Amino acid sequence: MLDPGELQPLEQVGLYLSMLSSLHTLDQQEISPVLGGILKKTVGEECRHLIHVRANSYVQSLLALRNIVHFQTIASSARSLFELAVDLELMDLKQGAEHQMFHYMEVEKLRAARAHVRFAKDHPHRGKDVSLHLGFITRREKDIESVAARIWQKKLDRVNHWSELNLHARVALLGEEMQSDYVEHYRQLSWSVHSGLAGHMDLPARAFPVMCSISLELARTQYSRILRKLVRRFNLDQADPSLDSKITYAQFLPLTENAFDEQLVRAELGLV
Repeated sequence: MLDPGELQPLEQVGLYLSMLSSLHTLDQQEISPVLGGILKKTVGEECRHLIHVRANSYVQSLLALRNIVHFQTIASSARSLFELAVDLELMDLKQGAEHQMFHYMEVEKLRAARAHVRFAKDHPHRGKDVSLHLGFITRREKDIESVAARIWQKKLDRVNHWSELNLHARVALLGEEMQSDYVEHYRQLSWSVHSGLAGHMDLPARAFPVMCSISLELARTQYSRILRKLVRRFNLDQADPSLDSKITYAQFLPLTENAFDEQLVRAELGLV
């Protein structure tokens, strides 16, 4: 069995990409088709399904980025997967979370429409047509504000996230593993995502494969966390009790070096 800690950074990048790819294959074969086939979803199920769709898209992007020159985009995608995993975990802790999350989309649409109209009014010389935005505001503004006042009990401009918490506060409500990923990886990768020079200052060339490796390992852990949560919430393990073990196996498979290793892992997970 391969030990990731004994590999060079570029080798680790290849390994973590293989682990992501293995997870994605399992997802496409046994999870995505089932979730997509649920025709009548509750609000909570719809929110969780949309999180899964976004996570799946980020993973597809990561699998397509096969050069360390993309280290900033890789870091950004990994951080986004972490944020999606946090939202998914938080939904189980906050009462009414699904309605908050779903309606927050409408709040953001209204904010965007208002911003377009306001900018056009302040800069009439640009000749921007905002009729569509005005129409949306006319049709939906009162309803959106009314629902927002009932859900969050505050003015619309004071709602900055569906949970009413910043990311640090959200993570603080979750377990030690999520807090560890936030402190040790998510924040470190912010240097490669936000504006400024800290992410590049005085870094030797060998640092960039390391950064990619950190990003891809974070992406793998969050993607697997998302898949496990979805399996439980949609009761997919009732139809296939081995699905959680398959998620583990998909991550171990790239670590195996021969058929004996593969069979050993399968046996330990009860997949034989």
